[in-house]
Parts: sequence; C-alpha cells; structure tokens
Amino acid sequence: MGIGLELMVSGETDYKVIAEDAGVGLSTVYSWMDKPHFVAELEARQGKALSKATLMLRGLTTRAVRRIGKLIDEGGKDDAVRLKAACEVLSRAGLPSTERKDVKLQDDRPADDDEVIGLLDEVMPKGE
Repeated sequence: MGIGLELMVSGETDYKVIAEDAGVGLSTVYSWMDKPHFVAELEARQGKALSKATLMLRGLTTRAVRRIGKLIDEGGKDDAVRLKAACEVLSRAGLPSTERKDVKLQDDRPADDDEVIGLLDEVMPKGE
C-alpha cells in the first residue's frame, strides 16, 4: 500500500500503473480508494506536497524578481536585455501594452533602437 500511496501523492493517476508498480492487482488499488482512512492519508500527503511546492515556488519567485531587477540595472553593454526585462515587468504588472511601437523623433524620422533606449533611459534611468 505504501508504494501505491506514494505514487498517487506524486501525481500518478493511472490505477494500472499504480497496481503494476506496487506489485498488486488492479482490484486492490480500487479497494484502497474505498477505504476512508486511505483516502484521508492520501489527501493529507497531497496537501503537504502542495504546500512544499508552493513554498519552493515562492522562493523561486523572489529569486526571479531579483534577477530581473539585476538585468534591468546591470544589463551590461546589452541594452536590449535591459529593455526586454523592463518591458516584461511592465507587462506582468498589468500596465498598458509594451508592444513595440514605432517611435518618431522631433525631426519626424523613425528612431533606431539605440535612440529609443536613450529616450527610455531619460524617463526611467537605471536603478529605478
């Protein structure tokens, strides 16, 4: 029963696979699921596994936010990386579309990427 329980906790839903791996018949797996104490234990372990996974994701989220901040602040010579990271943050924050728009300068000519990044740096300097 222990191997079957662990397989179910880990997400296996195919009773045939559970039965084979646990070395029992398919009818045995079905009988486990009819036992309230088995189902209660399964649900408790699944809850613990979900809580652990949630905590791990929260830790990764913090690291991801720090990494994006570092890319924005220290994108090195690759300003495109800084711009992409900043646009992704704005997009995920639900702010207006960050789709690429053609930017025209005061002399009515299209701006190239370096000029656009320079304009963005004026309104959003590194570190903000």
